[in-house]
Amino acid sequence: MVASLFVFFVGGRYGLKAFRYFQSRHFLRLAEESFIKEDYERAVRFVRKVLVRNPKHTRGLWLMAELARIGGSPLELDFRQRLAEVTPALTNQLALVECALRLEKPPYPIATTTLDRLSGIATNDIGYHLLSAQFALKMGDRERAEKHLAEALTLEPTNKLVSLNLSTLRATHSDPQVASTARTHLITFSSDPDLGIYALRALITVYTTEGDYTKAALYAKMLVTNPAAEFADHLLYLSTLLKADRETGEAYLTTLKKAAQTNLLTIVQLSGWLNSNERAHEAIDWLGSLPWYLKETIPVQMAFANACMRAGQWALLQSRLESQQWAENEYLRLAFLARALREMRRMELSTPVWQRAISEAARQPENLFGLAQLAAGWGWKSESESLLLRIARNYGNYRWVFNVLQQMYMDQGDTVSLLKLFQVWLETMPGSPVVKNNLAAVLLLLGRDVGRAAFLAAEAYRAESTNVVFASTYAFALFKRGDFQAALQIMNRFSEESLEKDPSVAGYYALILYANGLVEKARRFATLALDGKILPEERALFESVLHSSD
Repeated sequence: MVASLFVFFVGGRYGLKAFRYFQSRHFLRLAEESFIKEDYERAVRFVRKVLVRNPKHTRGLWLMAELARIGGSPLELDFRQRLAEVTPALTNQLALVECALRLEKPPYPIATTTLDRLSGIATNDIGYHLLSAQFALKMGDRERAEKHLAEALTLEPTNKLVSLNLSTLRATHSDPQVASTARTHLITFSSDPDLGIYALRALITVYTTEGDYTKAALYAKMLVTNPAAEFADHLLYLSTLLKADRETGEAYLTTLKKAAQTNLLTIVQLSGWLNSNERAHEAIDWLGSLPWYLKETIPVQMAFANACMRAGQWALLQSRLESQQWAENEYLRLAFLARALREMRRMELSTPVWQRAISEAARQPENLFGLAQLAAGWGWKSESESLLLRIARNYGNYRWVFNVLQQMYMDQGDTVSLLKLFQVWLETMPGSPVVKNNLAAVLLLLGRDVGRAAFLAAEAYRAESTNVVFASTYAFALFKRGDFQAALQIMNRFSEESLEKDPSVAGYYALILYANGLVEKARRFATLALDGKILPEERALFESVLHSSD
């Protein structure tokens, strides 16, 4: 009896597994066929079926990321992150960085942490250097950007893409000769069958930045005649044309409005352009003039809602949303409605609608992430953070969200929020030395539950006694207890070079040195610490070393 039951159980279990496998293959094939035919709505429906059956399906995650990119959805970042975790190949990691640099706000926490992780293993890859250069530019560090591009060119001296990027950077160089040479290179590149379109976009950006809209429009006109030009390139041409010759630009906008009506994606893109160019009321009128069968589609209804929000037409938005249903995007309809009600100061109605939006989004974890991004964009800080914590706590595939929150709170210098974060994080990962160390550090800094902090710091240190960060936290716990000599012994096991690398480590070492009477050395390390990015409580502590009398 036991044997027969066992055979039935195994057969039933793997039979179901096989059925799901073949179902996934079937839905994936339908999704890819739809993707190739540019029937993106249908493709999304089938990929979702794949991911419901297997949330870690590599091809499914990649397809969903591509579909989100095409649709301009912020959910792309979620799918790129999940794909990079499931299959951490370098190509997936770099795709995540590229996406993060497009969709994140400064200081780009996901891009930062991913590039830091790759810095020790990807320095021989030109893609890594190209993205590092882009990141450096976004952070205003032209010198570092040029260094990365030069590294990439050293790796592949004949790589035209790297050369193009270097010329793009140097086209706005402060040295007129360098800038002129770079622009000449870009003009040469503009006739290249593969890279010409990128060179033209670069030239348009250069001359737009300088306010030379006539030249920018000239290159933009060349751009839209390129066979590889996309609808977004026509919008770029429109932007330059309106600056160079408003009458001609307005006529071209009329042409684009007619052309855009043949495709839902181009309708959404043009509506987004109108919103971004302070023409949201015009977007409302144009979307309202579309044929009824287009206005009934969810993408157009979403575009209309975005235009209403941009124009501040909250009553109009409420009236439209209340009569609609958005199928799989119902959580977005409810979120937009909650915002409209809040903007009209109807909190008693807005709050329950927002809760309904969360309930709808919870059917798919990626939708909760999208809702969190939306709330952050509206300035709903507490709602966004609450959602991110919920995601990280309840979904194993989303533990990376903890890192996003940590980076965000670090950048804000919000130590109290870091404490709350690490407490939740430790609940989900109770054995992690990293989380134990981080919780111990902020407890010690804030002077809360010092006994527990010392216990956690000791556990983390015992787990990895060669980790200089863990050692500094444990030494800080000993320092707080008044055991200055023991703290110094812990820190002196490391080289001065390793103690200088992390500003927080340098600062704690400074405190311990000072407590042991090594004043001059303490002040040198305190100065190093204060030059880095540290928490406000750390800054106050480390400054005390410099300002104290001998």
